[in-house]
Amino acid sequence: MKLGVKMDKIIEAKDLDLDVTVHLNQINYVEAINNDVFVTTNAGVYKIKEKLYLFDELYRADGFIRVSKSFIINIRRVVKASSQINSRIKLTMISNETIYVTRGYLKEFKAFIRSV
Repeated sequence: MKLGVKMDKIIEAKDLDLDVTVHLNQINYVEAINNDVFVTTNAGVYKIKEKLYLFDELYRADGFIRVSKSFIINIRRVVKASSQINSRIKLTMISNETIYVTRGYLKEFKAFIRSV
């Protein structure tokens, strides 16, 4: 799978009670907290309707990959990746936040990286 250069898809989200649209290329990562799912961009955090597993299925071809039980990252927004001693990979996002690829998702993550 090769990622296209242009990503102009949008998703519907909520900022408090306001409906907003978020471009996929602006999303750094998606996080599940309890029963809610949020997308994080450099501009803010927005709640979305999709469940994490559904977001993963819908947007895998757009450069999103699940890296743990609670996180999906946008591979285009990763600026650094480093191996850890405990069979994890530490990802530094464009926003300077750190997210870890956990052992259960490591094999799939590596395969995804090789296919990009």
